[in-house]
Amino acid sequence: MKSYKLKDGVYWVGAIDYDLKVFDIVMHTEFGSTYNSYIVKGNEKTSLIDTAKSPFKDEFFERINDIVKVEDIDYLIVNHAEPDHSGLIEYVLEKNPNIQIYGSPAAGLNIKEIINMENLNFNRVKDGERLSLGNRTLEFSLQPNLHWPDTMFTYLVEDNILFTCDFFGAHYAFDGVVSSNLKNIKDYDRSLKEYFDAIMSPFMSSVRRGVKKVKEYYPEIIATSHGAVLEKDYIPKAIKLYEKWSKEVVNEIPLVVIPFASAYNYTKQMALIIESAIKDEFEGKVNVELYDLIEAKIDNVVKRIKQSNAFLFGSATIVRDTLPTIWEILAKVHYEELKGKIATSFGSYGWSGEAVDNINQRLEQLKMKPLPGLKIKFKPSISQVDEIYEFGKNFAQELKKIL
Repeated sequence: MKSYKLKDGVYWVGAIDYDLKVFDIVMHTEFGSTYNSYIVKGNEKTSLIDTAKSPFKDEFFERINDIVKVEDIDYLIVNHAEPDHSGLIEYVLEKNPNIQIYGSPAAGLNIKEIINMENLNFNRVKDGERLSLGNRTLEFSLQPNLHWPDTMFTYLVEDNILFTCDFFGAHYAFDGVVSSNLKNIKDYDRSLKEYFDAIMSPFMSSVRRGVKKVKEYYPEIIATSHGAVLEKDYIPKAIKLYEKWSKEVVNEIPLVVIPFASAYNYTKQMALIIESAIKDEFEGKVNVELYDLIEAKIDNVVKRIKQSNAFLFGSATIVRDTLPTIWEILAKVHYEELKGKIATSFGSYGWSGEAVDNINQRLEQLKMKPLPGLKIKFKPSISQVDEIYEFGKNFAQELKKIL
């Protein structure tokens, strides 16, 4: 397959990876992926926007050479420095050491460490800065955390094309390049959602900001870095879906989530007492959701934690550690998603009781300040029931302070 013309002077020159099964370790890619790269030709200067993953060097340069010699490219725009987009920069520099590179300040630092070269011709751009190609103009919009701190959009002013890098991307390998050539829209929609969940969802506030910026530009084409180049047939749908998926949840009454893993129902007993204490403190005007992790679906628990105002983990201690289901949940939440929440942990133990401390240490790693936890040896006694109730009551009082 050769390069693909999007408009006169604007070309797709990316790579297609049909064999990709897992991306970034964190997500399965049933449909493979693409690494989209673009050439924009002005009447004075020519720009390359992003490169591709290093194993696709030959096909990448083949497509570029359909349009222009690499040696004749003036600018390389780095919208995002992750190696699936920057993996061929060093080879571009081998062919064209004089090329000027443009990107965010964070991208400059990352590129230096990725390609291990000194004295790069790197130009750090400011938000709103423009670069002239003669009869065409590139405008840069810094968009940190979509999904790396170094991300930016590049807008081709005269042609109303927005190069969004990973934003609105999907892992979907096909040789049609543009959305109007998609054969199976249902599969593509699913890929878009899976990509959003795995890559974008930890940064919801940034996603909302990004969608707002895209709507301001109102582009005719959204040129992503993975999957289809989105045209007028698909852009309104993509924006609507991103708005739906990133919509901020506002709880009418406070939501407290209590997932627990209990070996002999002692930790479960603690969870029930804590639930009662929280409801009493709020005089019933609170939603407390208990999840027994023997039965509960982990992804649903993760979702509810993200939507909650507060949460407590309950875990027995087995072989000096927290139970695996708790760790699985803690591995699926991101510190950005936990901002503004309060949390702690509790649990029954028989030998040594490390589970509670381990959970709270993980919460600290997620940039939270967990309240002191509570651990009880084996079955709570009558006096310990009162202690657990006070623990729940104190937690509720702390929650009231942030509402």
